[in-house]
Amino acid sequence: MTVTVADIAARLPVVVGAWADPDASLIDGGIAPAPELPIAALRSWARWSSEYAAMKSAPVAYAMGVLLAAAAGCLGMAREIEGRPGWRQRPALWVLLVGAPSMGKSPVLAPVVSLLRDLERDEAEGFGDVRRDYETKRQAAKEYADKWEATTKQAIKMGHLAPLKPVEADEPEKPEPPALVVQAATIEAMAPVFRHNPRGLILARDEMAGFVGNIGKYGGDGDRAFWLERYDGVGLSVRTVKAGHVQAPAALLSMIGGIQPERLEQVLFDSPDDGFIARLLLIYPDPVKPEWVTPVADMEPLRQALARLRALPIEIEGEAIIPKVLRLTPDAGAMFGRWWQDNVRAGNASIGYRAGLLGKANGLVLRLALVLEYLEWAAADGPEPEAVSRASVAAAIALLEDYLLPSTCRAYGVAGRDKGEAAAAMLARQIRHRGERTINAKTVYRYWGLPGLTASKAMNDALAKLQAGGWVRPASSAVSTAKGGRPPGDWEVNPLLWEAAS
Repeated sequence: MTVTVADIAARLPVVVGAWADPDASLIDGGIAPAPELPIAALRSWARWSSEYAAMKSAPVAYAMGVLLAAAAGCLGMAREIEGRPGWRQRPALWVLLVGAPSMGKSPVLAPVVSLLRDLERDEAEGFGDVRRDYETKRQAAKEYADKWEATTKQAIKMGHLAPLKPVEADEPEKPEPPALVVQAATIEAMAPVFRHNPRGLILARDEMAGFVGNIGKYGGDGDRAFWLERYDGVGLSVRTVKAGHVQAPAALLSMIGGIQPERLEQVLFDSPDDGFIARLLLIYPDPVKPEWVTPVADMEPLRQALARLRALPIEIEGEAIIPKVLRLTPDAGAMFGRWWQDNVRAGNASIGYRAGLLGKANGLVLRLALVLEYLEWAAADGPEPEAVSRASVAAAIALLEDYLLPSTCRAYGVAGRDKGEAAAAMLARQIRHRGERTINAKTVYRYWGLPGLTASKAMNDALAKLQAGGWVRPASSAVSTAKGGRPPGDWEVNPLLWEAAS
């Protein structure tokens, strides 16, 4: 067979001027491809999630993550699910939307948080009367205390025993308005809020890296233990500077927020293996092509559904919270049992982050099934469910197996690379996000604030990897300086990157 010049040319990289096609794999460092979301598993909420994501030019997986976390937080301690006798799960979900700043994390999250705050305000109606009642009782207690103090002084002066302080002189506990969404992420700030909100809370923040990355850095293992316990809603007993000794019979927390891949890398590299990371569901889709669409997603069905979840009664006896327990229907139990056996075998055969994730997956399927069951109920009229159906268990398994596990493991992939590869991928993403046509190495490591790229050697190593992949090259144009030549550290960015983006 004769090989022609045209044959050889066809095998060579396409060039524009002196530029070859950039190596696209550098931007994710060989991370696994994003899984496809089984949108049908959301059942009554599949269409709404798709329309809502399209309206925000964001991946539909983001809409799914926000929907599930919001529903879990509204359900809270009011309901539990029992997988088998004695093994119960409470519906807290910890969801992180992973992606670059331009992927639509905040546009998807913000309107749902706004709905949750509206519910919070609705529940606070009438709190003015509660506050005035408290102030009345506090003033009365002060008068009783003043009278008791005067009586005590007189008794002591006369050589008599001091009278016992009357119950009426004790200052009443200050009430707090109902809370649902919080942004504070310190034990000092959160413990009193849990005390007054036994149903549970939702921590919602645009950027969760600061919270996730700083857990335990200042308060040590005690801080990490506090947050780990919030996943299961166990009671708390902590001492704070402002509020003193704070106790609560239960304190359940759901989380939803965004995180950039480079910040996630830092968190994964630096976190101890104590189970915190294994509790995180990492929604890590590919970007969607931006399209201008007429807004069609109606937020009212979601508002009504969340309000209905929030209105479910919660039973409190004294200081004890008694959630209503839903069990699996017989066919749902059989399905879950078969899946549970397969998952345990898979977990035993795994190591590292994946092993921890699979270890939490058993309870996670139950949590998802409970949330999905109540989302279906909240979307339609009808009596409250008395058990979790086979359809909800099947939907939970599909979401976990087909999307949540692969997506979370995809995000774990950033921790499986060496730090040089991670740094190069991080720099590549930032160049794309910023739309840079040229960069200066010194400017990047001094001012961009990229983890692992704040020193010249690390920057030069990352640039060398990008140069080998056809992303950048030393600037070719000479600029007159005092000594002649180009300023040191200037790099040109491959223009083919912007042609591909457009």
